[in-house]
Parts: sequence; C-alpha cells; structure tokens
Amino acid sequence: MVFDADAIEVLTFDIFGTVLDWRSTIVEEVSTIGQGLYVQEDWVAFANAWRSMYSFMLGRVNAGQLPWTDLEGLNAAILAQILPDYGLAALDDGERASLSRAWRRLQPWPDTLAALARLRQRYLLAALSNGNMALLAHVSRHAGLGWHAVFSAELVQRYKPDPALYTEAARMLKVDPSRIMMVAAHPSDLLAAQRVGFRTAYVERPSEFDIAHADTVDPMTAFDLVVPDLGALASSLGLS
Repeated sequence: MVFDADAIEVLTFDIFGTVLDWRSTIVEEVSTIGQGLYVQEDWVAFANAWRSMYSFMLGRVNAGQLPWTDLEGLNAAILAQILPDYGLAALDDGERASLSRAWRRLQPWPDTLAALARLRQRYLLAALSNGNMALLAHVSRHAGLGWHAVFSAELVQRYKPDPALYTEAARMLKVDPSRIMMVAAHPSDLLAAQRVGFRTAYVERPSEFDIAHADTVDPMTAFDLVVPDLGALASSLGLS
C-alpha cells in the first residue's frame, strides 16, 4: 500500500486493549475482592470470561436482538452472569456496581502516555470506542489520556464494527475519511474503518489476552502500518 503520513490529519483510537490494558486491571481488582472474601479462583480466567462475552453481546444489540444498551449496562449484565461461576454470587449490589466500574479505572499500557504526547504535536487525537460517554470520560481522566475529541457508540447507538460510528466521526470532524487513521489492536475494527475510507494502523498487543487469538487477515498486508506499540507508531509517522 502507498501511504503518505502527511495526508493524515486525525488519529482515531480504539481504547480497550489498544490504549488501555483492561485485563491486568480487572485481574487486580477482582483478586482484591477475592482475598477479602477468602475466595481463591483463577482470576485471569474470570477477566477473560468477562471480556469473551463482549463481542457476542454487542452483536446481539446490532442485530436488534437486544434493545440499545450502553457498554456499562452490558458489562454489568455479563458480570452478573459470571459471578456465581467464580464464588462471588454473594456480592451485594454495591459491591457488584463497584466491580463493574473497574472498567473506569483501567491503566494505560506503559507506552501509551508518552506516545500520545508525541502524536499530539501534529495530529488531532480522538477516542473512537464502543464505550459509552460516561465510561470514556471517567477512564480518560483516570488514565490521563487527553483526547481532543471522544466518539462513543452511544452517539449512533450502533457498536463497532458497524460503519456508523466511523462515518459519524468523520462527519462531525469535517474531515475526509481518507485523512483519518484508525489505530487499533483488533483487525475487525481496522477492516471496518478501512471500508469507510480510513487509513489503518495495527498495534500489536500480544499480552492483551493470555490465550491465542487467530486473526483472519495478515496485518502486514492488510493495513497501512503495523507497529509493536504506540511509540513505534509515532516514530513511523515521523515524530521524534
């Protein structure tokens, strides 16, 4: 692919898994709860189970099988389903709500903040996420992400990879899609952005999951850039 970094005006970012390390934070928070209750379980498996139902639930909303429900609502519903499997059925409503809000307290990957500061020198930086506005506001403040704009699936009531959010972000920014680069660790996200005209950067996050996930595409040939982290993205775009 021929790629001109100077043609890019905006970088849009997937948040959960690309910018933020969701799994480590969830494991830490639920482990603390388990210790307090003298419950010993595989908390990594718990985090994976919580996240593994995510795409299924989003797909049900997009297919009209569930009414519009924001991501925090879906996360709470998934949590209620899996708590009994890990010895946590006795958590009261307040404790469940606090654990569900752990997604507002996610930590960035080690490379994230310095890289965003470099990228901010030249580009508009925007979150483009399935997270609802309240979730994105809280997690962005907690992690110190400093976006110029935030685009939530809540705006269009459709979840990625539906094209609606990508096209709405371009419309609201008044920027041609070809001048926007989607940055994500998930090929399905990038392929969807690509179909509406965005350029694409694939960020390798092998430790997002502790189990192998087979990709259906070869990132090296499918996307404009393939980088090991966000610092490498900044370097690939010519930023010191």
